[in-house]
Amino acid sequence: MMLKPRILVVDEHPQDCRQYRAILEADGNLSIATLTSTDTAAQALELAAEAIDNGQSYTLAILDQRFSNGMDGVSAARELRRLDDTIVIAFISSHNDYNAADIDHQLGHDVVLLNKPVTSDELRLLTLNAGEQWQQNQNQRILSAQIAKVAERNNNGDQQAHKIFAELSQALSTVEQNMVIIRQEDEKIQLLHHQLQHTLADQYPSSEAVEEVQQALDAALQKYRQYCASPELLTAVMQLRKLQKNLPL
Repeated sequence: MMLKPRILVVDEHPQDCRQYRAILEADGNLSIATLTSTDTAAQALELAAEAIDNGQSYTLAILDQRFSNGMDGVSAARELRRLDDTIVIAFISSHNDYNAADIDHQLGHDVVLLNKPVTSDELRLLTLNAGEQWQQNQNQRILSAQIAKVAERNNNGDQQAHKIFAELSQALSTVEQNMVIIRQEDEKIQLLHHQLQHTLADQYPSSEAVEEVQQALDAALQKYRQYCASPELLTAVMQLRKLQKNLPL
């Protein structure tokens, strides 16, 4: 359900403000909109900022093009847009200080130009269209914020994943380097073990103590190969490397 448009009127002529209110307050109530009026651009900016702080931004700002004091209507509209880029701007004026091209260049989007005196039908249609356009702008703002949030979350997730895989890659490199050293030392150990067996057998051919030493060496070498030089360890490292390459990171 679309909320009633909230209108900010900025006009130095009290009779025009009364006319707008009378049109929008048909039958004694705000039938299609709520309206706030002021006669200065400075106060209009204060009202707009206060409304934003309260979570009740104005839907439509109706301005004259010319004011006797301070900034003109287009400058005021530009400042209103800086506060809230979703607000719809309408100029209802008997002056043509700016043409449509100039106004479009300065304000960019959602701008309406009407001449005084405005009719009831023109003002009502303006209000209804502004409400719909403002709601579309709000929906687009919410959608953009959600998209940005999802993109940020995905980006953070990607960064974390890259960090984890960088650490994994470094750890695997360390394991692979150590495995090269282990294989080299394993060859030396096997050679020394073989030499030691022959030496002991030649020097002490029938000694029970030597047999116990040989059995202990065999058991130690078997445990070493099981836990330090196991081929399963190399296979596991290769599988991790393959998984790492296949992941889309």
